[in-house]
Amino acid sequence: MWSWGEVAAGCQRLMSWARGVQAAAVAELSRRPSMRPEPSWRGAVSSSVRACVGLEVTGALCVTSSQAESLVAESVELVEDFAATHAALTAGRVDERRARVLLGELRGQDRDVARVVEAAVIDRAPQWDTRQLRRRVKTLLHRLAPVAVAERRREAEQRRHVCVAPAGDGMAWVEALLRAEDAAALKAVLDAGQKTLKRRDAAAGDPHARTTDQRRADVLARLAWTALSTGHIGTTAHGDTPETADTGGGSKPETSTSTDRADSRDDIDRDDSRDSGDGADRDGETNTRVGTDTGTDGDLHDDPEPHTAGTASTSGGDRDGERSRCTADPPERPP
Repeated sequence: MWSWGEVAAGCQRLMSWARGVQAAAVAELSRRPSMRPEPSWRGAVSSSVRACVGLEVTGALCVTSSQAESLVAESVELVEDFAATHAALTAGRVDERRARVLLGELRGQDRDVARVVEAAVIDRAPQWDTRQLRRRVKTLLHRLAPVAVAERRREAEQRRHVCVAPAGDGMAWVEALLRAEDAAALKAVLDAGQKTLKRRDAAAGDPHARTTDQRRADVLARLAWTALSTGHIGTTAHGDTPETADTGGGSKPETSTSTDRADSRDDIDRDDSRDSGDGADRDGETNTRVGTDTGTDGDLHDDPEPHTAGTASTSGGDRDGERSRCTADPPERPP
């Protein structure tokens, strides 16, 4: 007798097979003469071919043109460049998430190296979750092509960006592609800050005044307002020199010179006096600072004395469900 878990696993294999067949169909469509008005001299699918096939797929699947072109590009790449992964997907041995991990990590690598790594992990891929699979692929790449891995990292860093776009109703999207260590630092600050705000909400008698996501958003905003009110940002983890910011005030901001980030205390203060002139915090909260020593549990702690020199790192985060209205599409995110 079948268990519900086995039924779910069978459905997953069926979905993998369907995606594999779909990829083969789309790749075959891209090879049709009618879809190749301007064949690439390198034999790859050119943007015009992708657009033509994407237009065909858009009507059939009722998706946007960008979604259709992404599907076309992934399908052709899967069939033509990652045959072993495509075969495993069609056989139901790996799912679409694992296939995308392999494509994402091996894309752009030397083809011989990519094939060796693909062959080394494809049989065991079903036994690993996506994190374990990605870690194993990265390990093999570091062993086989350390120079190429370092070069890809440098190229990826060149694509870092922050995009701010209106979302309507007085809101805006903030989206960023950051170095992994920078994103980890930002996440640590947001998590610590939201814990402090949660305690304050509870102390005020309404522990459910804000959700966790709302508290993180409030902490991120306070980072920006601190930079504007103090007029400077501090050193980064990469040793960049602090830069002063023109805040429109009359005083000249001081530049922090401390390089001991492990013991530093970064002020976080969102100033509402830009509009009212009363110097009051927008939501009545006192100044806070980040505790980075082992005794703080990663939380933000109340600072009885207001600080005048805080550091801020402005960046953005992802959000669920809807794409931002950025004028230019950001680089593709890893699955």
